[in-house]
This record gives sequence, C-alpha cells and structure tokens, in this order.
Amino acid sequence: MNTSRSRKLGLVTLASLLASIPGAAIAGQPDAWDVLDRLRSEMTANSPIAADFSQTFTPAGFSSGDTETGVLSMKLPACARWDYGGPFPKSYLLCGQFAYSWNPDETSGRRFEISPDEQEGLDLLRLNVDDLRRQYNATTETTAEGFEIRLSPVGTVVTISEATLTLTDDHRRLVSLAFHDSEGNRTLFELGEYRSVGGSGLFTPPVDVEWLE
Repeated sequence: MNTSRSRKLGLVTLASLLASIPGAAIAGQPDAWDVLDRLRSEMTANSPIAADFSQTFTPAGFSSGDTETGVLSMKLPACARWDYGGPFPKSYLLCGQFAYSWNPDETSGRRFEISPDEQEGLDLLRLNVDDLRRQYNATTETTAEGFEIRLSPVGTVVTISEATLTLTDDHRRLVSLAFHDSEGNRTLFELGEYRSVGGSGLFTPPVDVEWLE
C-alpha cells in the first residue's frame, strides 16, 4: 500500500469536491447539484478561507486507522493548501495544474503536474460540471449527522469507488468528506468552522525550497 499516494489522492479529492461536484434530484430531497453549486459559489465568494481539520486513513480490512490534524486553507476555485501539525509537520499545496509537497525544516520538496492522462481519480477536479454529471451518480439523504450527498462513478474502472459529503442541515457548510478508493482504503476528513484568512503568499510555493520534479 502506497500511503503517500493515498494521501495525495485524498487531498486532491477534497479540493476537487469543493470545487465542482455533480448532483441528481430524488423524491423528497433537494437537488444535490443545486445545493453544492450554491455552496461552492458562497465559498468562492468568501475565499480565502480556512478550517481546522482531522484526517483519518483506515487501510482496507482494518476497523480503525491513523489520524492527523492540521489546517486546510482554500482560495476557490483554484487553490487549496493543507498544513499538517506535529509530530511530523508537512504541507501540501494544490493550485491550478500543479501540486507541491514539502516539510518545513527541509530545503527541497516535490512538485508534480496534473496532466490530462492522470484524469482517473482526479476527474472530480479536472473535468467540467457537465462531464462530472455524466460520469457520476448522486443520491441525497438527511441523517442525524446532517445532509448527505453520496457519489458513485458510472464506469467500472475507477480510483474512487464511493464518496459521501456531509453538509449542515442548512446546506451552508461542508462538515465532512469520506471516501473509499479502489483498494478498499477509507479516508475521512472532518472540518471545523471556517474563518477568513489572508491570501498573501499562502497559496504561493515557498521560494526557499528546491522543487524536485
């Protein structure tokens, strides 16, 4: 199991779901796309924003996993940044077609480009809304945790096998995102309250880091 790859996939998935998500109406529930379109528009208008988060990665076949915490900063629709706390602090930045990862005490980091041939699993970020709606099914449900939107791919060859977004009852805030990858691993992001942040330099890669492709 490649934990680093799974983490990167988790980060890209979270950012992409915030950026553009398909929906489908079912009887007795609001249309998922309408709800998330309004959520995205509001978050974009209020960007840049940040929220504390916890991320739990549970390997396939296990009932529990490791949890990390940090701060997620977003400048939608283009950029998202994850700053993980101790004991192993690290940062990830996804902006446009480039992604960066680095540790604060090191002089080099990794940079990679999200190319068109890497669409599988990244399609939630890279494709436009019409494409997303053609490639994913969505159902909605109101639960004790909040308003849930559940996504499942139409095709059979996928990297993300299912995803569940939980919003507050008023549909104004994303509370959590959980998804399973094709290997059966589960990633859960839980988000705290959003707050405004300054955007100067936060969404620009550090200039004192040597970027390795």
